[in-house]
Amino acid sequence: MDPAPPTRSTRLLYSVCRFIAVGLSRMLCPGVISGLENLPESGAYVIAPLHRSHIDFLIVARITKRRLR
Repeated sequence: MDPAPPTRSTRLLYSVCRFIAVGLSRMLCPGVISGLENLPESGAYVIAPLHRSHIDFLIVARITKRRLR
C-alpha cells in the first residue's frame, strides 16, 4: 500500500522543519560531509546513522535534499 502523496501544507511544513534542522546542524556540528558522490541520484536508499545521540537527524538532513522518511 503506497502512502498518500504529501499535500501542499505538509510539503511546506516539511520544508520549514528541514530548513531549521539543517541550520541547527550547521551551527552545532560544523564540518565537511564527505562521500556525497556515493548517494544515488534516483531510487530508494537507506541512510543508517549510528544513533550515538539524539541529533542524528540534524546531520542526516544535511546529507540529501530529498525528502527523508
